[in-house]
Amino acid sequence: MVNFGKTPGAFAIVKQVVKQRGVAGLFKGQALTLLRDVPGVSAWYFTNEMMLRAQQRPGEKVPSPFALKNLVSIVHVLTTCINSYTC
Repeated sequence: MVNFGKTPGAFAIVKQVVKQRGVAGLFKGQALTLLRDVPGVSAWYFTNEMMLRAQQRPGEKVPSPFALKNLVSIVHVLTTCINSYTC
């Protein structure tokens, strides 16, 4: 059944969760979230680092400021966000 009445706000929900499950109830599910996010973020940083290294010229310590690294990073972040939040 759909409730079209007044819905509780964020503080009311936090208060209810703490009352029913304690402070630990606010963090329920965080282990699974970390198991999902840590490999994804690690893969993102690894891919980003490899892309930056691939754009370096021989003997160059830093990537060229005119390299496509900014475009690659933007496209990568956008596709990661779209894939993460639309599934």
